Amino acid sequence: MPIAVLVRKVLQRHGVCFRSALSLSLLAGCSGSIGSVGNGQADGSGGNSSAMSSGLDETKPVQAPAAGVELSCARSGISPGKSPLRRLTNVQFTNSLRDLFKGTLTVGEVDLPRETPVGGYDNNVLGQFAAPTLLEGYRNAAKGIAAAAGAKDVLQKLAPCASGQDPLSCGQSFLAAWAPKVYRRPLEGDELARLQALFKASHASDGYAAAVSDTLQAMLSSPQFLYRVEAGGEEVDGAVKLNPFQLASRLSYLLWDSIPDSELTSAAAGGGLGTATAIEKQVDRMMKDPRAKAAVARFHSQWLMLDKIGKSAKDPKMFPLWNDAVSKSLKESTAKYVDHIFWNTPTVTDLLTDTHAFVDSSTSWIWGSSNKSASLELVDLGKGRRSGLLTQAGLMAAFAKPSVDSSVFRGLFVTRQLLCLEIPEPPAGVSTTIPEPAPGAGAQTARQRQEASHSERVCAGCHASIDGIGFGFGHYDAVGGWRDKDNGINVDASGELVGTRDADGKFAGAIELSERLSKSVQVQQCIATHWFRWSFGRTETDQDNCALLPIVNRFVSSKGDLNALVKAVATSDAFRYIERP
Repeated sequence: MPIAVLVRKVLQRHGVCFRSALSLSLLAGCSGSIGSVGNGQADGSGGNSSAMSSGLDETKPVQAPAAGVELSCARSGISPGKSPLRRLTNVQFTNSLRDLFKGTLTVGEVDLPRETPVGGYDNNVLGQFAAPTLLEGYRNAAKGIAAAAGAKDVLQKLAPCASGQDPLSCGQSFLAAWAPKVYRRPLEGDELARLQALFKASHASDGYAAAVSDTLQAMLSSPQFLYRVEAGGEEVDGAVKLNPFQLASRLSYLLWDSIPDSELTSAAAGGGLGTATAIEKQVDRMMKDPRAKAAVARFHSQWLMLDKIGKSAKDPKMFPLWNDAVSKSLKESTAKYVDHIFWNTPTVTDLLTDTHAFVDSSTSWIWGSSNKSASLELVDLGKGRRSGLLTQAGLMAAFAKPSVDSSVFRGLFVTRQLLCLEIPEPPAGVSTTIPEPAPGAGAQTARQRQEASHSERVCAGCHASIDGIGFGFGHYDAVGGWRDKDNGINVDASGELVGTRDADGKFAGAIELSERLSKSVQVQQCIATHWFRWSFGRTETDQDNCALLPIVNRFVSSKGDLNALVKAVATSDAFRYIERP
């Protein structure tokens, strides 16, 4: 049975129409549903497909609730929110192949097209286009693994069959062992029979090794592997409870970006994921695995926009010591710092007020440190000039111009990433270039030049809140180094938070700003909201208040413990249930 026919039959069994031999293209271009969940996905050409009903209307901008407004929920009972069908991300796809065949065969680099982030995250379902290059990448990966599986040494590990044994019986054993691993669940209905039929047909024409390769390629090309299919199980209080294997898959992709391991699968099979306590036990275990560190680091990188650090270009005349190596080191320094806080002193207070940084010899001139180590070392910089995340030199450099700091970039970063307040883009035609001093005006600081520009009527409204934050970073120049004077004039780093729920007020400098934000429930709500977006692959809407509120409440009750936040997500109704169709 050809792979296309097998995939067609698998999809038809789930009520999904067929348009291509590979599941990705058909799932992006036809109507129907898989169980109770689905996702409207773009077709990769910029237009929208009708795709599967998910309750997400991608023809309209997704509007997130304002974090400045306190969340409330008038409904009782279980409120899981929407659960759109999600495809494996590039990282998840590669990791899944690596862990699936660990000890059996080596999975090489997988060539897949760059993902399209939506809302800052590359796992958002609205950016998961089924482009032809993606299909080709999946096809080539499946073919490569299938070809490797046919090699004699690999074949004996993957599907051993001693001389004299019935090859079809060996094939049945191979499929019974491997299909549940690939599908991340026990097989249902006639799924095993269909794979056995494919194996038998391939064996009759091309022999045992080819039959193993062909059925393996079919499984790796199936929607059961490429997508996280969640049909749910029993109905509870108006919602549908995920079955244990679907829940195990959610946990593994949240914490590891990969497939469940044998212990998690055994827990699912034995009813060991039925309570919040049991789930927390698994979270504790899984967080000790190195894969968790990589997954959390990926979230931090996208939440905090760390890729911008590595792309920071600076004026060589003003900053002659700046080069690509310095930029790279500052990016790594910031990433290591955030991970250090998460895994060692995981509170919002420490994240925003700690006085340490990772410094090496190439960046010590920026930090004002005497550290001469060739590798990044954790250094206590003392109080007075640095305070946690917001004063990390890498972020200050990323959110600045080549030669001058930017109150706008820095203010927007805090506003969007820590307060979850959306600021509209500037009107068309408005210049965002910091103006040069007017002739005869004399020396001016960057702040004075920006204040003059932003006071124009078309700009003043938005900049009142942006600049009120951004000017507080005036002591940090375009590479993140400390300064007392700007253009020979004493720095004015006074600022004011406005429009927040619980942090409004004046402050003097970034250290006071960080202190104020570290005590804000709105900041904690915003961080929880970013974890929600990352965990569920979508932007929240006003209808998600009931799903988000318990997560926020537990996070706040833990006094901003970031590890407790992960547990709050994993044990939430939104994580354990899906909406009733």
